[in-house]
Amino acid sequence: MRGVLNLKKCLVFYTIIILVSCGAFADVTASIADPSDIGVGARPLALGKAYVGMSDDANGIFMNPAGLADIQNVKLTSMSGQVLDDISYVVIGGANPTNYGVFGLGYTTVNLPNIPVTTTTGSGTLETVINAGATNYFSSVLMLSYSNDLSKIMFFKGFDNVTYGVNLKYFTQGFSGGGSALKGANGTGFDMDLGMQYKPMKQITFGLFGSNILPASLGGKFTWDKDGVEENIPAVAKAGLTAKLFGKDSFYGGRQDVFLNTDMDSFISQNRQSVYHAGVEWWPISIMALRAGIDQKPRGSEDSNGVDNNY
Repeated sequence: MRGVLNLKKCLVFYTIIILVSCGAFADVTASIADPSDIGVGARPLALGKAYVGMSDDANGIFMNPAGLADIQNVKLTSMSGQVLDDISYVVIGGANPTNYGVFGLGYTTVNLPNIPVTTTTGSGTLETVINAGATNYFSSVLMLSYSNDLSKIMFFKGFDNVTYGVNLKYFTQGFSGGGSALKGANGTGFDMDLGMQYKPMKQITFGLFGSNILPASLGGKFTWDKDGVEENIPAVAKAGLTAKLFGKDSFYGGRQDVFLNTDMDSFISQNRQSVYHAGVEWWPISIMALRAGIDQKPRGSEDSNGVDNNY
């Protein structure tokens, strides 16, 4: 009963923070992309991004920093890849446990090179398009993470089996090259993530994660150098569950570990349909894991909104 009450308190506390953060977007209509939505690490990517309830390694920096509290030694993660052949991204991160909690540092960058830049002269049928060179687009986020047991905070002594995590995020985005047409087309921004995990039993972990929840009045926004234009950094609320089906301390026992993960994403500041994620991880031997997952992504068109299922 005590564990159930603690879970309810966590849910209320988390919900209040999310609702308060919604006020950040009342006066900012445009928004930028968060590159950490693309670069999440190889393990969560293979699990369809169903990772909010797991996050027990350095990938937790990007998916739910509350999971970092469970690591016992230094953890590192890195990955690089391409999206749509032209867009490259790099993810790198590390976490280190100390006597004062677990600290982590993560970095994600996305690049699109050689974008043609053109200018026009004349008008109407006499209009001429002139090639003015090329520019490179970049978007990156640097994340400083901290995680610990919630019961170590004075006012939460009774919150057993609950961990929390916080990310402080620094965004940079813009264009390099392109001449005078793209002068000032760069900017910076700040925001914050907040996550929690609750383990009512050894076989199950519940996770909650709020991405980019800092109100605009406290600096949760992106500002372009040119004219000081401000944009919203989209907030996303996530809930997840990880169940250990087989292996030590699992539902069915056995020697081989098998985990089942499910997540749901709700787009607080955007008119988008909620999406779901699911993944399975199987460890047939201690040095190799097999993973499969389904990653839903919101899709918009002129007529309706929908989702794409990525396997």
